[in-house]
Amino acid sequence: MFHTAWLLTLATTCTATAGTVTLSTPSPLGKTLQENLNTVVTAESTKYKCAIGASIYSKSRGISLSAAEGTTSFQKNAPKSNPEDIYPWGSITKPSTGTAILRLVQAGTISLNDSISTYIDPMFAQMKKDYPATVNFSTAQDVWGPQVQDVTIYHLATMNSGIPDFDTAKPYPPPPLDSLRKSIYNNPTHDYAPHELISFPWVYTGKLVFTPGTERFAYSSTNFVLLGLILAHLDGQVRWTDFDQSKFLPSSILNELKSVVYYTTGAPINRTSVVGYDRTSYNGHSSTAFPGIDVSAIHGVFAGWTASDYTSTTIDAATLAYHIYSTQTQELLSVAHQELMIPTNGIYGFATFDLSFENGYSKTKYGKSYGHIGATYGYDSMLAYYPALDVTIAIGTNMENDDQTHPSDTLCILYGAVYNQLTNSTDVCTYKMQGYFGGECKCK
Repeated sequence: MFHTAWLLTLATTCTATAGTVTLSTPSPLGKTLQENLNTVVTAESTKYKCAIGASIYSKSRGISLSAAEGTTSFQKNAPKSNPEDIYPWGSITKPSTGTAILRLVQAGTISLNDSISTYIDPMFAQMKKDYPATVNFSTAQDVWGPQVQDVTIYHLATMNSGIPDFDTAKPYPPPPLDSLRKSIYNNPTHDYAPHELISFPWVYTGKLVFTPGTERFAYSSTNFVLLGLILAHLDGQVRWTDFDQSKFLPSSILNELKSVVYYTTGAPINRTSVVGYDRTSYNGHSSTAFPGIDVSAIHGVFAGWTASDYTSTTIDAATLAYHIYSTQTQELLSVAHQELMIPTNGIYGFATFDLSFENGYSKTKYGKSYGHIGATYGYDSMLAYYPALDVTIAIGTNMENDDQTHPSDTLCILYGAVYNQLTNSTDVCTYKMQGYFGGECKCK
């Protein structure tokens, strides 16, 4: 999932002065890109006291580099991080789900203007049959009223549907509160299924938050749970549990990305040795208590299904992003559908964030970038593609804190090093934290 309140501050991240200010270590100027990658990851891991893995990938340039630093756990004798570590990527699942939808559009199976009710009502009806004691709906209209008939597949993927978000994180105003987080931590071995997320009273509201298609942006991970149900239905499944999310990838890419698993049930400890730590102050927890809340045994880290269940190494995440976004390859999408994903009139396109504000080159062609941000309990991440250099960068961490800027900080400094190496420049980039998932990256 992805905690959404950061959007309140995003519009001011380039000029804001409120909040704790943290200056980063300037970008390195080593002889090789691998040397610079190692330097950045080591510095950022030390600074934030967490494990950080990062990868740079470009098929056209022949680049495939990874580095990792920090410890996988603060338990005694825990192994040191390495590039083969698996990370939970949270909302970085969303570009996968969006790509799977666009592949069906390319095949002529569906239209982006189709009403979602056509596809999710059969799935809702089956949920009612399977869980009659707890599921009180059998159609989308039961959950969100008659206006939901106007919600299209396109509205879901572009966060323009008006469907409420199941994520309850409210970092502002203080004190930070998150009722879903509290429930998940109190029930650590419970796997939260799509029908349960939809049944939450703040989701099952009987009406939409706003009229769909009114150009109003409202981030909602529920949208991508519904897109997953659409994918499952079109795959011929009657239950979400029978759908294999990796099926949208051609066998050639699946064979290339051997670490990719869409992890629907279970705890992080069952999937990775990288222990995640929650250092937030949600629900009265101390943000300074080190190392933080160990989430390795908490199943709810993956709550959200097709909104937040992607896991892989950093290099496989970077490689998959390249296949999704780079016009140098069309194994997944045509150029026209790749371009459809790119944000053009705001911060969000089709299952894709505009990340141009995350680097110090916003006034040049090298500043254009897009991809996704990922936050789930105990893990924060970032995935970015830079079309001018045809490069992807993936950053995974095993720490979640209140401001969640450590992926942005790492990306700023690392992209500066990539830019220098590929353009024969000697720029120095620095990062200043300015609020939740926001900051100012300067390169000069």
